[in-house]
Amino acid sequence: MTTRKAEEYAERELKRRLSPRHGLSIWWVILWVPVLWLASVLLLVSLWRFPKDFVTGWPAISFAVAFLAGSVLFCIFPCRPLYVFGHELTHWLAAVLTARQTGALRLGLRKGSVEIPRPTLFIALAPYFIPLFLLISAGLFAFAGLCWPSTPPLFWCAAFAWLGLCYSYHIVLTILALAHGQSDLQYRGPMLSYAVILFGNLLVLYLAMVMLSQNWRAGWEIPWQIFLELKRSIP
Repeated sequence: MTTRKAEEYAERELKRRLSPRHGLSIWWVILWVPVLWLASVLLLVSLWRFPKDFVTGWPAISFAVAFLAGSVLFCIFPCRPLYVFGHELTHWLAAVLTARQTGALRLGLRKGSVEIPRPTLFIALAPYFIPLFLLISAGLFAFAGLCWPSTPPLFWCAAFAWLGLCYSYHIVLTILALAHGQSDLQYRGPMLSYAVILFGNLLVLYLAMVMLSQNWRAGWEIPWQIFLELKRSIP
């Protein structure tokens, strides 16, 4: 038997859970989830059609071998403290880049937190599609290439192998984190969160391929051609 006070509390709690958070309505979610999934398919097909002439030589082989090896290695030894550090740091950097107020950053061996009073969807989900360690490493290698133009080929083989490990670490640990459940996904709901994460990862991968190949024209022409094909196929 429940009291009137308990019933009122349960009713308020139900309204709080069902009510839009931070101005987000269910219609907003219904609109954007299909759009993000379609955009993800567009990027996936664009990745498949993108010219891969630049993916040759020992640097590309080093990246692929390191990525495959890392995918197995990090499933066995996930190095969670390092992931926690990168995860919370990405939250913090995303908040700083979007001019949001930040508070204390707490790190533990298996979990951490960062105080952000009014997080956005980008801040909440940034660690799941931004490969922080990969971007930092790529920036350092690019800086080294500018400072020392005559870098030997062996250096670039090692550099691309390291980038392959960094990317596999991001992919594997993101999958493991999502499989164990993350409170970040509840900020806007799992449906929208998974759509954003998939689209964000494909977008980062596509932009990386365009930058590596420096084929800027193909970078925007291929998605546009696919979009026109889809448009013509719709009766």
